[in-house]
Amino acid sequence: MKKILLFTLFIILSNVTQAQEKYKVVLDYLSKETIYLRLDKKNVVIDTLDSPKFKRNSLVEVEVRNINPFAIDLVAESKEKFIHSSSSGFNFASMLGGMSSLAGDGLKLSVQNLPMDDLLPENSLTSRGLKSRGDELGSQLSHINELSTSIEAMRTSLQANLLNPNLSKEEIKATLLKLSKIPVDSRLTNPDEDYYLYLLNLERALKEDVQSAATNIQVLESEIDDTDDNSAISRGGTSKIIFSDLEKVSKSLDQVTSGSGDNLQKIKGMYSMLEAASFEKKFDYLMEADKVNLEMKFIPSQYAMDNSGSSDNSPISTKKIELASKGGFKINSSVALTLVNFGANSSNFFISEDGMVGSEANDFYTPNISTLINFYPVLSENFNVGGSFGLSVPIAGNINGINFLLGPSIFLGNNSRLAISGGIAFGPVNKLTNGIQVGDQTTLRSLENFTRTVYQTGYFFGVSFSILDIK
Repeated sequence: MKKILLFTLFIILSNVTQAQEKYKVVLDYLSKETIYLRLDKKNVVIDTLDSPKFKRNSLVEVEVRNINPFAIDLVAESKEKFIHSSSSGFNFASMLGGMSSLAGDGLKLSVQNLPMDDLLPENSLTSRGLKSRGDELGSQLSHINELSTSIEAMRTSLQANLLNPNLSKEEIKATLLKLSKIPVDSRLTNPDEDYYLYLLNLERALKEDVQSAATNIQVLESEIDDTDDNSAISRGGTSKIIFSDLEKVSKSLDQVTSGSGDNLQKIKGMYSMLEAASFEKKFDYLMEADKVNLEMKFIPSQYAMDNSGSSDNSPISTKKIELASKGGFKINSSVALTLVNFGANSSNFFISEDGMVGSEANDFYTPNISTLINFYPVLSENFNVGGSFGLSVPIAGNINGINFLLGPSIFLGNNSRLAISGGIAFGPVNKLTNGIQVGDQTTLRSLENFTRTVYQTGYFFGVSFSILDIK
């Protein structure tokens, strides 16, 4: 009996002394790869696990990497299982619709329609001056066109990429930096070193070119206006067309300055958000259940819906991670059919026909209905060893009292567990009183008033079925 008590005590103490461990689950949204790590007290990785099985009551940190916060949000749900009971709607096509406007012709800065060659004869000094001025203006407008086109391309590309859930932060930045290196201008700094300085120099260079082009237009208009009235081509014809075209170019320069300035501010704002944004999501989960199904739904972000004009937040994708616990300590209750035997500690007393006090040992098993509280460390899903404590009531009509039961148990199964128990029983038995002993001669006809109930130890064996978990 002493060994049984020590075994039961060992089961309890071995689980009380278990310390909480830390684990980490890392999911890469882009590669769909999932890894499982074990951490020390300082959250440093000390081991990589082959399977997602963690010690019960441990803290599990779930980290999702390469999740674009501008494109998608994460909604996580957990479905727990206690085996031992104790869009289509997201469309990126609309975001890329403006790319056709990147062509230079859309900016209306071409000066090829200015008929400089027809304005004055080739042998005129004034004509050669106007021709040179027109070529210089054409070169300036062409460069302005390149800069403004590149700025528009950077803005459109950055906005589209921010809304693309399949790009990482590094990929978005790399694409932007690649586009930023297309304009060739000695006034521009390296975008890899300081992108904000690059944007500032790009804006300054564009303004300088626009201002220089505007000055050349004014000078060109003045020179044409001063052209001799005896020119080969009258001003009443071609010169009016030139003045009209120069006026259109001048207005286009104002539009370029305003539009490119707005684009640069948008690029700066989006790049600032990109720099500050974290492409990781983290949350903690306490591993209390036997099995957990973590379902992570990736839905369009509010930023994406605002920019796409869509209100559909149907999941873009769903990822499920199944986690299982190991170890831990379980307490649950069960109803049992037990057989109790007190052996030599229990006897029936009687008076024989010749007046002698006799006894008969109750060394047989008495059926009992019992309620047990089971406790055990979880070793596996379907086989565990622990202990049971409970109360039993004899089914036999001539035996009264409640028995206390304590002993080791074997548990088979999970939700519908079968427990095989055995151990110490502590229950009521009859003893002789008033000095009467077995073998004495007596004139008494009955021993009813000469016996009393005392508690003695015996043993029990039973089979129980789980009905309830105590959490």
